[in-house]
Amino acid sequence: MLRLIGQHGVSTFCAPPTVYRGLVQLDLGGYDWSGLRHCVSAGEPLNPEVIKVWRDATGLTIYDGFGQTETVNLLANYRCMEVRPGSMGKLTPGFEVCVVDDDGKVLGPRQEGHVAVRVVPERPVGLFREYWKDLEATAGAFRGDWYYTGDRAEVDSDGYFWFVGRSDDGETVAHRTPPVNGSGRRHRSSRGRHLGILRQSRQCLLNFARSSSPRSRRRPSLASARQPGSRR
Repeated sequence: MLRLIGQHGVSTFCAPPTVYRGLVQLDLGGYDWSGLRHCVSAGEPLNPEVIKVWRDATGLTIYDGFGQTETVNLLANYRCMEVRPGSMGKLTPGFEVCVVDDDGKVLGPRQEGHVAVRVVPERPVGLFREYWKDLEATAGAFRGDWYYTGDRAEVDSDGYFWFVGRSDDGETVAHRTPPVNGSGRRHRSSRGRHLGILRQSRQCLLNFARSSSPRSRRRPSLASARQPGSRR
């Protein structure tokens, strides 16, 4: 993957944190980064240590963000502002996103609560309408003036959002093992696991490429394409 970035002159690189955590285990100094101009990540919080190792090797900061299938990008780190490693960034235009309590009250700085999008008096463009044929899930997400994303976070006094965990599973940032420690050294115990993830990701890409070739394309029937029990 990294060899291809230099070989094809890739200028923008986007990958989930799991991939970045695996890549920083490699010797990043042995690759060509001359054409790369911008790096992006999303999906879960990215360890500040990973951002530092990547920046030291490539000269580029990884810009993290936050969004959902139900929404578009809600929070982002911009090139025009300071990036605080580990933060999801600030609001994107067109959305009022706040941290609120169970009753919809907006909480103050460094108070943990629900990440919510205001839908009253105007529903923002880019927000989904409902969960398909699931009134209970829809009612649980849209409460009062807010759409509750199901994520929990804090906001600091400067407006930066910091992810805490999911409301429904209790998983927090602290439960994720970073691949490097504060001094930049690698954790040997996690090396094999992350390289295994990279191998699986590479195989997924190869399988996708094969399935996308004209020779292997098939038009599925409506019956085979339908997903029983899917709420979306």
